[in-house]
Amino acid sequence: MKQIPKNCIKNFKKRFKIYPSVIRVGLTHNFDREKIDIFFQKYKILWRYEYVDNSTGDISIDKLIDYDSTGIFIYINRSYHIFILTTELNMDVVRLTLSRLNKILKENGNNSKTIETKN
Repeated sequence: MKQIPKNCIKNFKKRFKIYPSVIRVGLTHNFDREKIDIFFQKYKILWRYEYVDNSTGDISIDKLIDYDSTGIFIYINRSYHIFILTTELNMDVVRLTLSRLNKILKENGNNSKTIETKN
């Protein structure tokens, strides 16, 4: 997965002893980043990469989130591409999470779509 840092995949494999199934959430350009941050803020961040632009003061963050300790990590890159790394046993939880996330994003007029990838 070129879009997901190798260390995030390795972290998942180390903890759950399998290579993750990946669900990529496609977002249109008119979504509220703050709503996504609020949706995931109560979960533990396992890893982050921050870039600070000294000229503007803008901070870009890539982060890996421990969403569910039974087998779901969420990777969000600085462009707000969302990847769900999971085990097959947790697909029902993933679908529920996607439903909740889509509901929040649709409140903002976003037409999000989900692309499921198995590796």
